[in-house]
Amino acid sequence: MEFLLLGPVEVRSGTTHLRLASQRQRALLAALLLAPGVVVPPHRLVEVIWGATAPPSATANLRTHTAQLRRQLAALDGGARRIHARAGGYLIEVRPDELDVERFDRLAAAGRRALLAGDDESAAETLGRALALWRGRPLSNLAATATVEGEAQRLTEARLAVVEHHCRARLNLGACLEAAGELRRVVADHPLRERLWALLMLALAGAGQQAAALDAYDTVSSRLADDLGADPGPDLREAQLAVLRQQDVPATSPLRPAQLPRASAGFQGRRAELSALDRLLPFGDSPRLGVVVGSAGVGKSDLVTQWAHRVRDRFPDGQLYADLRRSPRPGPVLGRFLRALGVPGRQLPDDLDEAVALYRSVLAAKAVLCVLDDALDSEQVRPLLPAAPNSLVLVTSRHRLDGLVALDGAQRITLDVLDEADAVAVLAAAMGPELAAREPAATAALAETCARLPMALRITGAQIRHRAGRRVADHLADVRAHGVLDSLTTDGDTSAVRVAYDLSYEALDPASRRTFRLLGLVPGPDVTPAAAGALTGAPVRTTARHLERLALAHLVQEHAPGRYRLHDLLRRYAAERAGSECSGEERDRATRDLLGHYLARTGAAAALLHPSVLRRPAPQPPRNAFDDEEAARTWLNDEVPNLVAAIRHAHAHEYHRQAWQLVDVALATSHLAGGHHRRALLSGHHALRLARRTGTRFDECEALVTIGTTHRAAGSREQAGHYLSAALRLARTHGYHGLAEQAAVAAGR
Repeated sequence: MEFLLLGPVEVRSGTTHLRLASQRQRALLAALLLAPGVVVPPHRLVEVIWGATAPPSATANLRTHTAQLRRQLAALDGGARRIHARAGGYLIEVRPDELDVERFDRLAAAGRRALLAGDDESAAETLGRALALWRGRPLSNLAATATVEGEAQRLTEARLAVVEHHCRARLNLGACLEAAGELRRVVADHPLRERLWALLMLALAGAGQQAAALDAYDTVSSRLADDLGADPGPDLREAQLAVLRQQDVPATSPLRPAQLPRASAGFQGRRAELSALDRLLPFGDSPRLGVVVGSAGVGKSDLVTQWAHRVRDRFPDGQLYADLRRSPRPGPVLGRFLRALGVPGRQLPDDLDEAVALYRSVLAAKAVLCVLDDALDSEQVRPLLPAAPNSLVLVTSRHRLDGLVALDGAQRITLDVLDEADAVAVLAAAMGPELAAREPAATAALAETCARLPMALRITGAQIRHRAGRRVADHLADVRAHGVLDSLTTDGDTSAVRVAYDLSYEALDPASRRTFRLLGLVPGPDVTPAAAGALTGAPVRTTARHLERLALAHLVQEHAPGRYRLHDLLRRYAAERAGSECSGEERDRATRDLLGHYLARTGAAAALLHPSVLRRPAPQPPRNAFDDEEAARTWLNDEVPNLVAAIRHAHAHEYHRQAWQLVDVALATSHLAGGHHRRALLSGHHALRLARRTGTRFDECEALVTIGTTHRAAGSREQAGHYLSAALRLARTHGYHGLAEQAAVAAGR
């Protein structure tokens, strides 16, 4: 089977072409193929298919399109399943040599290596084969959404880089006229690409047409002035000098900056992420760009610094480093980089565009590793990207930097908190392995209390190490008593983690800040846009946009399609913000509305699945709550942890009416229907304790019935008999005839 993106999107198997009549199916296929073997989240697929005009039903429609495309590919491939659903989205399985983009990249890389090794004949042949894979404009039969246009531009840039290297190889072989003919066709389509014009000038001069070469310089100079108001850049000026002097363009003298910060001694784990960084190393025909993203304190800078030191010998022309949060403007960073590369200060341009052009010219023949730490956005990074194909740029950021991924071909690596074993290892290295070995249980608990964040673990470990005789268990008790955020200080007066979170929080727009702090009130492990909308009082689509912005800033994580969560420290930070910035009335309203949301949705599911179980009328369900019983059952199973947490929270904070309704309408139905007996029993006992504390006999009787019927469903007949008998006695004593009948039927009497 062949998957083709370098032109119209097509699928072939031998002489058979798969007919993808739906443009949305073609867009879905392209979006998956642009990241073969990688899980692509639904929001990314929706962006490619619909762009900014996605309908409210886009996610549901996406499932339909995916199922149809999966069937079509399986029919063409002898029943083999190529598209797989995974946690967080979908991926497509592509075998070696099936995807034209991968074949192109492999040939381009091989051709580039041959060119660097001086094997011009092999380079010209290999790069020519890469260019022969192109059938026109990439993705040309898709709707021109912003994402599609960005991907098409990225692929086109990769092709133009190969054209440049192919022509360079042919020039070296003396095929100047043939190269000039190819370059004339390309510059007609890309009239402002200065490097192509420079190569055309050299090709014409090499063919003995110096006058034509200088005419080409005049043509592109006029075009640049008319269209951009700009003068020719270094590539063109150097080509002009080479034509006038009848010599090759001179190379810049080598210098070797070494600016990487010191690597941490306590680094542990991150094997998968280090492997992902390793995959950036085989260079192709364009500079490699990797972005490492994640929330504050998750260890982005540490990971990149560790890896950069491991591979620095692969970059013989040096390493550049800049902290972009401390230097938010690219101009001063460019100045420092150029001085480090040997450009005298008096020759540094004042104009940013001229500085960018000089920077790229200086690096044109160099192999440099450039680390850009803590970037604010894509626009801050772009002026600092070299054009040299044997350089590598690594960017860290608290934001997703979608622009660099979509338009600049960046490979994104997302960091989450450490796994349990690595978190304990980081903490042990920071405080001393002997302490961790003496108190393994307390060490593991302290690592969890620090949310397995590397920054928090190192600070905590250093605090214990610097207090001689300090027991891990005692430190854990202090942290829990005083609050982990307040405990994570570096100089005794400032919480380093809180300061890091403050920077991310304050960069948000006001509506997204409000959404974030109200998420600190959520009692359960995660939240959907609908539940978050109940908290904020905003429409679901508006709330979904706010959640997406929070995900972009790595203040929440979309751990499954449409489900968002905060790790423990961020949850505590959000709750702190809610406590200081929201009035008590606002917090109370948000909590009641969230509980009401759970009650209404669960009541709708209960009425659809098991109406006979309800002992009180179900609340008015929301419009179009569920399409069918399967959707209701799926929602209930997904929401069980949130419903249990909501009931406990309601009991603990004296939202008595909501607590009883949730126990009755939600858990008595969902737990028994879904087999979640242990959670149903926990909730029932919460209800029983509250009823006995408040002296409400009817509610006590209901709780006894719930506990008894749950024990019976779980197969514990003796326990069921105990609670149902107590319920029957209480119901008969107080005249609760309906409950007495339910208890008797459940007990088999």
